[in-house]
Amino acid sequence: MFYKTRTRILCLHYFNLAVGLERQRQPELAARPLVVVRIWDAQVLDACPLAAAAGVQPGAARRRVEQLCPEAALLPAAEDDYQQLHAALRTTLLHFAGAGRVEAAALGEFYVDVAGLTSAFGSETDLAEQLRAALAPVTALAPAIGIAENKFTAARAAAAHHAAGCASGALLVAGGSAAEFLAPQPLQALPNLPAEMLRRLQLFGLHTLGNFAALPAAAVATQFDAAGLCYHALARGRDARPLLPHTPPLILRCSHALPEGLPDRQALHNHAGRLAQRLAAALQAASVHTTALAVELQQDTGPAQQAGAAVKPPCADARRLQRMAQRLLEQFELTTAAGTLRLTAYPLRAWHLGASQPELLPERTARPSDNMHQTVRALRQRFGAPVMQLASTLGPPQPLPLQVRSAPDGSPQLVRLPKNNGTRTVQQVLEFWREQRSWWEQPVQREYYLVEAVGGRLLTLFHDARAGWFLDRRCEL
Repeated sequence: MFYKTRTRILCLHYFNLAVGLERQRQPELAARPLVVVRIWDAQVLDACPLAAAAGVQPGAARRRVEQLCPEAALLPAAEDDYQQLHAALRTTLLHFAGAGRVEAAALGEFYVDVAGLTSAFGSETDLAEQLRAALAPVTALAPAIGIAENKFTAARAAAAHHAAGCASGALLVAGGSAAEFLAPQPLQALPNLPAEMLRRLQLFGLHTLGNFAALPAAAVATQFDAAGLCYHALARGRDARPLLPHTPPLILRCSHALPEGLPDRQALHNHAGRLAQRLAAALQAASVHTTALAVELQQDTGPAQQAGAAVKPPCADARRLQRMAQRLLEQFELTTAAGTLRLTAYPLRAWHLGASQPELLPERTARPSDNMHQTVRALRQRFGAPVMQLASTLGPPQPLPLQVRSAPDGSPQLVRLPKNNGTRTVQQVLEFWREQRSWWEQPVQREYYLVEAVGGRLLTLFHDARAGWFLDRRCEL
C-alpha cells in the first residue's frame, strides 16, 4: 500500500536584502530611512520599511523618492554584490535540502520542499533553526521563515514572521488551517492583484482574504472570469503551483573584454551587437523575455558608465536587443583605454517584481471570438449596455498629419502635435518597422516608429514617402 506524502513548503525570505547589506556597510545610517537606487535608470530597487511607509515602492523614480521621503539616504545599488549573495544562499540551501527541492523565486526569496526532511531534524521548528545555522556563515542578515502546505500560504507566513520582528524560529501553519490563517489578511496580499479587480471587490465591501474566500466560486467566475478563480483559490488557501527547482536566473549577463586603442564607436557597436545575440540566445534557451536591458562600459581609466531602458513589450528578439544596446551606447564617452563591455537582461518571471505576462501566453485552443466576447462582457459589466451601442457608431480614428524634425538617420527627433498639444522631444525610439500594402495597384509604403517622448508618453508615428508624417491614432486607444 502506498501513502501520499504530505506537502510542506518552507518559504525563506530575506526581506529588504539590498537595504540590509548597505546598512552593514554603513552602520552610521542606521537611524535614517534608506533607499537603494539602480544606477542606470535611477529607479528604486529596494526601500527600508520606514521609506515604504512613506509611499516609496520599488520602481519609483528618484525624484519621487525625494518628494515622499526627503530625509531618506539614497545609495547606488551594488547589484553584483546582491546577486552574489543570492547565489551563495541558493548553493547553501541546495546542500541543506538536496537537489530538486529548492526554488529561487526572487532576490533573497526561496521555496524549499521540506516534506520528508522533518524526520531527520525532529520537528519543523528544529529544521528551521538548523537551516538558520547553515546560512549564518553566508550572511549575518536574519531571514523570515514560514512553513505551510503550499507556496502562497508559506510566503504569507514568512511575511507575518517578518512583520512580527522575529529573528529566530519560524511561523508554522498546520495542514488544513491555511484558509483560517489567511482570512484576516488584506486583499493586497494576493500577488499581482489587478487594480480594477481590487477596486471592484472593495466596492462590494470586501477587504480581506476571508471576505473574498466566502464568495461562491460561480459568482467570482461571473464577475472576473478564470483569472478571478485563481485568486479566489489562493484566498481559500489553495495553491496548485508546484515547486520549480529549475527556474531561470534572476538576471542574465554577457560581457566582452575590449582591447586597448578601440578605434571608433562603430567597432563598439559591433561588439554590442554580438553580445546582444548571445544574450537573446540565453533568454530563448531559458524561455523568458527580458523587461529591461542595461549596458555597462568599464574602462581602465575613469568610472564605469551605465545606461539602460525598459523593453516594451518584453521580448527575447536578437535584432531588437541589438538596436537597443547600440542606441544606449550613444550616451557614453569613449577613450582608447582597454576595458569591458557588459550587457544585462532582467528576465520576466511569473509572480516576480509585480510582473506577469498573460498576454504572452494565450490559450492555443481559444478562438478570436472568445476574446471578443470576454471583452464585450467586461465593458458591459463596468459601463452598462449602452456603451456598446455608442461604440458601434464610431469608425476607426484616422491618422493625423504631423510636423516632424528628423535625425540624420531618418528617425523622428522633434514632433509638433496637432490641436495645440505642443511640441514633444523624442527621448528614444522603442521600435521600428516597415509596412508595404496594396503593392499590386497603389502601393503604400510606410515606416513606423514607436517612440517615447520626454515625459514618458508613447507615440506611434509613421512616415509615408508621398504624404509625410502622421500620428497613428489607432495605437492611442
